[in-house]
Amino acid sequence: MASQERAREVVIVEATRTPVGRRNGSLAGVHPADLLSTALSALISRSGVDPAEVEQVVGGCVSQVGEQSFNITRTAWLSAGLPLTTAATSVDTQCGSSQQATGLAYSLIASGVVDIAVACGVEAMSRVPIGSNSSRKLGLGVPIPKDYFEHYEFTSQFEGAERIAERWGITRDDTDRLGLSSQERAATARAEGRFDPQIAPVVAPVLGEDGESTGETVTLGHDEGIRDTSLERLASLKPVARENGVHTAGNSSQISDGDTVVVSLAGTTERVRLLGIDTPEVARDGLPAECGADLASEALSAILPIGSTVSLRREVVARDHYGRLLAHVLPAGSNRPSGLTMAERGFARALPIEPNTALAESIERAVSSAMAARRGIWALCPTSDR
Repeated sequence: MASQERAREVVIVEATRTPVGRRNGSLAGVHPADLLSTALSALISRSGVDPAEVEQVVGGCVSQVGEQSFNITRTAWLSAGLPLTTAATSVDTQCGSSQQATGLAYSLIASGVVDIAVACGVEAMSRVPIGSNSSRKLGLGVPIPKDYFEHYEFTSQFEGAERIAERWGITRDDTDRLGLSSQERAATARAEGRFDPQIAPVVAPVLGEDGESTGETVTLGHDEGIRDTSLERLASLKPVARENGVHTAGNSSQISDGDTVVVSLAGTTERVRLLGIDTPEVARDGLPAECGADLASEALSAILPIGSTVSLRREVVARDHYGRLLAHVLPAGSNRPSGLTMAERGFARALPIEPNTALAESIERAVSSAMAARRGIWALCPTSDR
């Protein structure tokens, strides 16, 4: 029987990526593990999370061969000088590898296996070309056995995309216009600096015509794959799967070099502190956080002892549930009274469908404690901050 316990709340603390380099572009001289380690280092630095508290790193990578083999996620983490004590896993679900890595990291946190996890992905397609790990040139056979064909047709993503377009009536003009719109929007975002906060610049060696380093370096801090194009130029390109197909190199994903990483936390009171919610350095609407969050935390701690649970709507909710409600006491962008009211309503919504006297009394004490916290806030904060 499936568990009825509620999955823990997961908070994405920070997301960072390297620039996306064009095939054989500025990032072609960077080892993929070094590329990923650059983003990991920036992520840890920007997030303020203690790397020793990261319990699992899950990374996606398609072509896990050569420079991208040997658990590249672990290699990149250690190449950044990060703790040996952190476990790391590399997964391959083809073009959905990084997405799958993110889902797995989320699940590890939500299920209570770990409190802090990092999800990431890397692909250096200039150095490890697509299909490298299944090439016949390796002399290691082919990945698809004969029995496969007794059950399914083996085809390509290109043909699959054509069949989807055929099924839903998507035309060549539709795909070209979408491709053009994507390039234009990306160009506008780059020009306006919208990508800048998420990018970790990469110092890369400059390669000569022989593919060897010239001894010089270049710092790449912007995406190279954004192209200046037009509907006329896109319409002139040949389809990649069918003679009269709708997908071309101009409206499909590019062959690129790059990576991205995100760090996530369980939404517990202790982990929320890592976000600075109750540290003196962080303020909400001009109010030093210690004026209210600490008092509210003490009030909540008095309601349920550490490790205890109460049954709410057939779900087991631990003290961490109240910690999540605490995060609403002083939310960014709202005034203090409304924030406290939100917390009180949160406690009220926790009441079970069926009457439960003991639980009702606990909730009543929670509301009273919230009111006490409110009075404490007003007493501690200067009149000008009210």
